[in-house]
Amino acid sequence: MVSDDPAVIDILVQYLRIAPIGYGFWGVTQLSNTTPNARRRPWHASSIWLVYIFVLYIPLALLGSSLIGLTGIFYAGVIAAFGGGTVAFFLLRRMIMKECDTACRESGE
Repeated sequence: MVSDDPAVIDILVQYLRIAPIGYGFWGVTQLSNTTPNARRRPWHASSIWLVYIFVLYIPLALLGSSLIGLTGIFYAGVIAAFGGGTVAFFLLRRMIMKECDTACRESGE
C-alpha cells in the first residue's frame, strides 16, 4: 500500500477509476509517435506530442483543476488521450497514405 492515510487512498482509488479509460487512446498516441520516427520523420512525431501536451493536456488540466479540482486533472488526462489519439491516428493515416501514393507513382502502378 502506498499510504495508510484515507485521503491518499481515496485519491488513488479515484485516479485508478478514471485514468485507465484513456489508456487505449494514449497507446495510439504513442504508436503514432514511434512510426514517424521509424520513417525518419521526427518533426511529425514531435508535432504529435506537442499537440498532445500543449494544445490538449495542459489547457484541459488547468481548466479541469479550476472547475472540479484534482478530479478535473484526471479527466483532462482522459480527454487529452482521446483527442490526442484520434488526431494522431488521422495524422499517421494521412502520412502513410501519402507515402503509399508516392510509392505507387514511382513504381508506375
